[in-house]
Amino acid sequence: MDLNVPKAGSFVRALSLALLAAVGSTASPLFAWQGQAPAEAPLIVIVPFANITGDWADDWIGSGIAESLASGFPDGRSVLVSVATSEAADPNVVALEIGRRLGGRFVVAGAYQRVGNTLRIT
Repeated sequence: MDLNVPKAGSFVRALSLALLAAVGSTASPLFAWQGQAPAEAPLIVIVPFANITGDWADDWIGSGIAESLASGFPDGRSVLVSVATSEAADPNVVALEIGRRLGGRFVVAGAYQRVGNTLRIT
């Protein structure tokens, strides 16, 4: 009885091809991912907070709150932040519309009220 035993060279070639196929199928999604442009970071639009007390001397506080919030976000890689001060100057435009105009995915809005020495932020 003759047994066909593959030569060592054939076995090594077959094993090499199998490994190459396995590595290629595993690595191709990795290389495809690296070639793609990274997803755009979402834009968060922060509008100046509304002064519900109505005292015009406190109007500056709303922009200050918005700027303080914006400075707490990381710089540009995971999110982009924009403070919409000039866009918010028109009292007839609501915060969501401002965010839409600027292309924001998220909008942060709020209000503040001064009562004596206490500032309430909502």
